[in-house]
Formats: sequence, structure tokens, C-alpha cells
Amino acid sequence: MYKITQEEFNKIERNKEGYKIIPAFTDCTAIKSFGECCGFGKGCSFGEGCRFGKRCRFGDCCSFSECCRFGECCGFGKGCSFGEECRFGESCILENNKKLISNFILFANGFGSENRCTYFFPTKEGLFVRCSCFSGTLKEFKDAIKNTHKNSDIAKEYLSLIKSMELRYKRILKEDD
Repeated sequence: MYKITQEEFNKIERNKEGYKIIPAFTDCTAIKSFGECCGFGKGCSFGEGCRFGKRCRFGDCCSFSECCRFGECCGFGKGCSFGEECRFGESCILENNKKLISNFILFANGFGSENRCTYFFPTKEGLFVRCSCFSGTLKEFKDAIKNTHKNSDIAKEYLSLIKSMELRYKRILKEDD
């Protein structure tokens, strides 16, 4: 994986649509400011405290460290992962054109058989979930838990977590009114 520097990034010219395009599988951890209208290929990784301006687009499986901040209208491909305290601007779009209705995401760490982080994205359609390689609606997540973990303690933990996230989602909807 090639590690790009801030200086190299600053020299990238914008395409005819006005985007800076970063190749797939580029290590962007040395860059702290990306500005507006950047496109990132599949599998890029970003360091702690990165800031992204409006209309940035990220390919599948990008990973973001703690405290990253995203401007308005950012888009994220399937399987992206986010560190603690990441913040999202208005009009951020997840895969399948799911639009965030809040400027933050809900998450819980240490659940499941691998003790991974589970993300819950508040959208108008309901909570959108990412957990390891799973990505889908809350109902699809519940079904996957029941199919995978049956009636195990892991399933019970996940279902309890979902209840808490559903309560928080209801509060977000009230705050959004």
C-alpha cells in the first residue's frame, strides 16, 4: 500500500468534475486536511483526526481512525469502518442511498463472537447497521443474528443492544422534529 504525503496530496490536480481522485488502497494516514470534493478508491485508510470537506466520496472498505470529521454530502461505500468519535455533516449518504438524519452515529464496541464494533446509522428509513462484514437494515441485522447465533448468549447480547439503539433512535427522531 502506497503512503501518500500531505505535499503529494496537495499537488493532485482535480478532474473535470472538480474532484481530486486518490487511487485504491492508498494509505492516507499522513494527510490531515483533505478539503472539498475528494474521491477515494476501495480500501483506503485514514489516520486519527482527519478532516474531510463537503462532497467527499469513499470507496468500499475504507477505514477511518478516531475523531475523523466529515463535511456535508459525503458518501461511503459498503464495508467502511469508523473509529470512535467520528462526526458526519448533513446530507452524508451511506450505501444504497441511505441519508443520515443526525450528525453522529451510534456505536457499541465489544459485541459478538469477535468483540467487534457495531455501528448504527440513523436514517429516515430507520437504523442502518454495519457490523464486521454485515451491512443492512436493522430488520436484516436481527434476522442475521437469529440465523447465525440462534438463541445463544451472543444473540441475546445483540438483541439487547438493538433494543437500546431503537430507544435512542426514537429520541433522535424527536430531536429532529
